Amino acid sequence: MPPPDGIPSLKQAGFVISTGSYPHVCRGSTTGGQNSPVADVRVRQALNYCIDRGAIVSLLNGTAEPSVGC
Repeated sequence: MPPPDGIPSLKQAGFVISTGSYPHVCRGSTTGGQNSPVADVRVRQALNYCIDRGAIVSLLNGTAEPSVGC
């Protein structure tokens, strides 16, 4: 699959791009240790609410699906 930011120029050049979408899942530490702010479930929920999943899909030129429960 070409990089998402290259898709518009490839299409403009006449290439037919066929991709499947996939859930864009964030990975990483969800607790960060006992003294970390993200050890608090409320902080993780607040961070989850502030993610604009539609913008991420747009940034990836439609090659992703918004993830839920991340």
